[in-house]
Amino acid sequence: MTTVITGHAAIEFAERNGLTVQKYNDPLEAARDGLAVNEARAVAAEDPALIYLDLGSLKVEAGKGDDHDIGRVQDVCGDMATVAWQSGMRTPCLVADLMVA
Repeated sequence: MTTVITGHAAIEFAERNGLTVQKYNDPLEAARDGLAVNEARAVAAEDPALIYLDLGSLKVEAGKGDDHDIGRVQDVCGDMATVAWQSGMRTPCLVADLMVA
């Protein structure tokens, strides 16, 4: 199980939520934390697989009104995340629908 999203999905999530992303080590540069969205886009133009964001450490929220809940991402597979909600439920959600709480 992984809670990591990569490439353009990581950049888009970071931009929507005001976050920075990380960069894996490559032959020319060491791994880096705290890349701004514009820096990440420049790296991704060469190799999008170098950019990542770990959602596991973030509290996320989804839904509105009575359907609103806060939780933690337990697993990511493609564009879907399994979230353990404070209400006690575990549900699949589109990563694109999640916001940082």
